[in-house]
Amino acid sequence: MRSGHVRRLIGIWAGIALLILGPAALFKDSVRAAQTDPFLAAGIQQLAGDGAISNVIGLQPLDGPALDLPSLRGKVVVVNFWATWCGPCKEEMPSLERLQRTLDPSQVQVVAVTTDQQEQEMRAFAKSLGLSFPILLDQRKEISAAFGVRGLPTTVIIGPDGTLRGRAVGPRQWDGEPAVALLKSFLP
Repeated sequence: MRSGHVRRLIGIWAGIALLILGPAALFKDSVRAAQTDPFLAAGIQQLAGDGAISNVIGLQPLDGPALDLPSLRGKVVVVNFWATWCGPCKEEMPSLERLQRTLDPSQVQVVAVTTDQQEQEMRAFAKSLGLSFPILLDQRKEISAAFGVRGLPTTVIIGPDGTLRGRAVGPRQWDGEPAVALLKSFLP
């Protein structure tokens, strides 16, 4: 073989090796980043800590007295937007209940918000899962609009200082180690 052909073959094999090894190197970097970034590990988009929630008041729960999110200041609040017709919403709901039961309720509060109009279905669903956290009705869709909800399920995390800290679109395992570690990282 001529040296030009050899160089060309070496170049081709080097390109193939780069294609094969390149993604592996990128994967290792992603794994390393997930191990050091609690948001990335939990699959949650980090927000800049802005967007105070003081304007979200007078929310009517499915059962019980009205609730103001600002009254929860000092706690990490996990606000889950869902509906009874949303399959992924219903699938993740048990993990939200386990999360609420796992963490100290004086420090972390799960709240579900729905624009659903089917109160009987919501009550039956909540009862079947033994949900202990408030389910708030957003019949005029004002709360969903205030939090920029465009798809369900969407979950936002509010820090103890009352500012938005994270957002997740799509179902998550909320009682899993990465999500719990992230929520605990906001606690004093």
